[in-house]
Parts: sequence; C-alpha cells; structure tokens
Amino acid sequence: MEKIYYIGLDVGSTTAKIALIDSDNRVIYSKYERHNARVNELVSQYFDEILALVGDAEARICVTGSVGMATAEQLQAEFVQEVVAASVYARTAHPEAKALIDIGGEDAKVMYLSGNPEQRMNATCAGGTGGFIDTIAFMLGVRSSDMSRLAGGASRIYPIASRCAVFAQTDVRPLLNAGAKKGDIAASVLEAVVRQTITGLACGRPIEGKVIFLGGPLQFIPDLVRRFQIGLGLKRGEGIRPRWAHIFTAHGAALYAGELPESKPTSLGQLEERIRQADAPEDDLARLDPLFATDEERKAFKKRHARVDF
Repeated sequence: MEKIYYIGLDVGSTTAKIALIDSDNRVIYSKYERHNARVNELVSQYFDEILALVGDAEARICVTGSVGMATAEQLQAEFVQEVVAASVYARTAHPEAKALIDIGGEDAKVMYLSGNPEQRMNATCAGGTGGFIDTIAFMLGVRSSDMSRLAGGASRIYPIASRCAVFAQTDVRPLLNAGAKKGDIAASVLEAVVRQTITGLACGRPIEGKVIFLGGPLQFIPDLVRRFQIGLGLKRGEGIRPRWAHIFTAHGAALYAGELPESKPTSLGQLEERIRQADAPEDDLARLDPLFATDEERKAFKKRHARVDF
C-alpha cells in the first residue's frame, strides 16, 4: 500500500503554518513564517520543500486559520475551523490538559477542555495578542523575540492598557520620553497580555489544572509563559508548552485530515500546482471609476492645476 501523508495548513492573520505528519502522527516537516499578505507564494514554497523531502506522494490535506478559507478553496481542500483543529490537537497530544491558552497574531483564545467545555475568544481588536506585542517591540526598537530577554531584567511594572494597541502606545510613549528602562516596559507589556487574557477572556471562570500554552508568542517569548503561570497560580508541572506550540493548529488540522478517510488523497505535486496557479480570490465589492481614464486626462488635470500654483 502506498504511503499517505497528512497535511495541516494554518493561514492566520500574520503567519502561515504547515505540518506534515505520517500515519504514526509523527511530524515529518513543519514551517512557521510571516506571510506578509503573500500567502500563495509562501504556501507554494512550503509544497516545493515537501516535494523535495518526500517526493510526489499522496496526501490528505486540511486547511484552517482565520484567513484560510480562500486558500482551502484554491487547493480544493477540506476546511476546518481553528477551534476544532485546536481541540483535535489537545485531545490527541495532551488528553490530560484541562484548559488551553492560545495567543495568536491578532486573536487570543481560552478553551476549557474539561467539565463544561467552553471556548472564549477576543473580538476584532488585537489587544493582548502577538500583534499587540509586535507594536510595542517596534516602539522599543527590538524584535518581538527579544521581549523575553528584556523583561528578564525588569525592576518594576507600569500600568499599560491591554485592551487596545493604540491605547498601549499612548501609555508607552510618555514612559520612553521620561527615560523608563526598556526592560521595565517589555515586562509591563507582557503583564498586560496576561491580564487581558485572564480578566478579559476568562471573565471570572477559573483556569485550573494542567494548562497548555500554545501559539507563536508563547513559543518564542518564554517569559510570557512564566508570567501566565504566575498569574494563574499554577503549580510545578501544571503548565505545558509543547515542542510544536507555534504550529499546533496546523498539527491539529493534519490530525483532523487523518480522521477523514472518505476524503480523496491528492498528489503533492498537484497541490503545489493548484496553489501556484491560483489567482487572487475575486470579491463582490463595488468599484468607483478611476480618477483618470487615460494618461492624457491625468496630464490635463496637472496642467489645469498648475495655473494656480502659488
């Protein structure tokens, strides 16, 4: 019997993640990169690398992510909502977990996995997410991954607005002007993320037992995990940050693809061809007429306005 692989592709608001697993659920290939709105180009690159690794094998693919639906249509692939993909990952990889905290690029969620299962997710504002951290890191002149190192040397915590990145910038700018240490500001921002998640999402329901910490910010900013553990009062061993924390949703989508035996496998070469040739998805938005239909109209406009140039 020819070997079949399972692919999970998570196209989020800022990054595209992919996980390739075999029939034993082992991760054979994974990638996590910012797509900079060039999703198809990046996904095509992923498929090229997978083809070089395993050849033109058969695969079942499932796409997830906040902006992954268009990519799923282009690949003619199954789409699964990211909460479902996260649940599949948690159930398979960490059945002992009682809750899950996921910090993404522009969303954050808390999932209760035991008792009365429930999922809480932030609204459209990116407050308390990876984008929130990116914004302040840019103001500090460092990379987001450097925030953990800076926060490690902090000596005090400032009150920083956690609900909105714009309000946070309003808080941070005067601190920088007053000569506040970057380490103190970095720690204050990470504390703001913890506060926003616990108070804004949990909304009073305790987060207890073993908790999985997932998502890129929690993978690449270890001090953020430490502050969550302190904020939640977790005992030693109750906090879990998996090796694949940054690609867990893609991993969950790959596992979900393995649970769909009725879906028809597709060759990796065909998937790469589909995404490479896919055009940008059409929309139904009304369009205004261009300001100038021809270059001559533009020149006439500039000539007319030049007459009153003071």
